[in-house]
Amino acid sequence: MTNLLQERRLIKKSERTRAIIILFVAVILIAALLLLNSCYNKPMQIISMPEISKTGYLPADVRMDGTSLIFTSDCYSISMDITDEQAYSIKSALEKKIVSRPLTHDIIKDMLEGFDFKILMIRIESYNDEIYYARIILQKGDKVLEMDSRPSDATAIAIRMEQKVYFSEDLLKAYGTKSC
Repeated sequence: MTNLLQERRLIKKSERTRAIIILFVAVILIAALLLLNSCYNKPMQIISMPEISKTGYLPADVRMDGTSLIFTSDCYSISMDITDEQAYSIKSALEKKIVSRPLTHDIIKDMLEGFDFKILMIRIESYNDEIYYARIILQKGDKVLEMDSRPSDATAIAIRMEQKVYFSEDLLKAYGTKSC
């Protein structure tokens, strides 16, 4: 009988410890998300429709060469080195290859479609400290959401959702190489 009581106490203690750990991890994750959102180039924000303009942006053709993501538009090309995982995701999307398990960008596409989000524009708009910055602009009903993104993630999503990627014309001319 004593062993059974001790065992129940250990189980309750273990359950309490597990609950505290889960709560602690949840608090850490929320704090991390808030911190990351404030550290990005431009955090997620709701914008009004007139701010969405294609002026100064050109639709870019996207292709892969190994782990180099290449954007071409208006006789200029810009190449970005990306990770093997990002390259695999983009290449799979370009080839319309269905993999055995969904990739992260497949899940994001399914979530956007499942919650009726519409992509208004995906654009690569700035370059700072040897890093390109992209924005994903979404609409749901009368709300528009603009989010900071890595160009590779924005591109992987755009390809899956059959959307164009727009590249800053100024960046193409400043950092691109002539390709025509």
